[in-house]
Amino acid sequence: MEINKNSFDIISLIAAVDVMVAHTVAHSSPGGGADFPFWRFIAPAPAVAVMFAISGFLVTASYEKCPRLLDFYKKRVLRIYPLLIVAVTVPVIIYFGIGLLPYNPVQITIECLKTISIGSFGKYTIPVGAIGNGSLWTIIIQMQFYFLTPIIFKLLKSRKVSILIFIGAIVENLLSVKVEQVLTGTIARIYSLSCLPYLYMYLFGAIIYIYREILLGWLEKYFWLFCIGYGLIHWGIALDLRFDWKYINPISALLVMGIAIGAAFKFGSHRLKIDLSYGIYLWHLPVFDFIHVVLKMKYSFCYLLIVWTATFVIAGVSNRYIEKPIFRYVGQHQSSA
Repeated sequence: MEINKNSFDIISLIAAVDVMVAHTVAHSSPGGGADFPFWRFIAPAPAVAVMFAISGFLVTASYEKCPRLLDFYKKRVLRIYPLLIVAVTVPVIIYFGIGLLPYNPVQITIECLKTISIGSFGKYTIPVGAIGNGSLWTIIIQMQFYFLTPIIFKLLKSRKVSILIFIGAIVENLLSVKVEQVLTGTIARIYSLSCLPYLYMYLFGAIIYIYREILLGWLEKYFWLFCIGYGLIHWGIALDLRFDWKYINPISALLVMGIAIGAAFKFGSHRLKIDLSYGIYLWHLPVFDFIHVVLKMKYSFCYLLIVWTATFVIAGVSNRYIEKPIFRYVGQHQSSA
């Protein structure tokens, strides 16, 4: 099967735009987005599930093709951190320069490091009135997936083991809210930063890749059935098995992840010359804060249009001057290795 002939670029872009729209609508709406018409259509949890599943598929493929483990990890780090560092530090430098942050460079540096490493942010990195970049909680989750990929790949090569691990990961997801309620202190904090509640999403993509000769054809064949099922369960019945917005119920997640990966192959190969997905994901909330806090613009539909337009522009610039040079460097390094 020609797995390189896919439309993951477009699927990833749709997911990133969905997260951007959901976050900006939620933070500019008095009801947190719940009062917005068709909120379940754009709530970010389905898009997060799609992004983790796509990552499971593509990163597993990258690992299988990578000649050395060190090269694999280097590629993953360079994919995530250079643009992340820029997206975290540039707003902080601007806010500090115009006097919107406390004059405490040491604490600001510490908070920046925490934000880059675990997605934490506080008063030393965001000014009064800002909401902070809440999207960054997924970065540490994603890095754990990368670290575990060699182990996951070996375990999933056994069909029986892959079924058991996948079922166990879904059960852990269903129990995770109760686990969070029981744990306290440092252990609770560590668990809140762990990838366990989201592991089944990444495993879904990895399993589809490993058994692609069977499963991709199945996803394409029953694509429209998946769409109907997702519409009925997630939008019609509005099934919720969880009590926290970050956790989409596993039934809806499995359906939307199947739709996303199935669509990437069902509708042929469509690649984008400019990859905006990661840039949109990182920049939309910093742009949202900057326009509101610095430019003093009030929340409105016009405000959202300006945020979305500016985010697309900055994501394009980021891709041109940060991501693409790094991709070229990685490609040259692998060619010479």
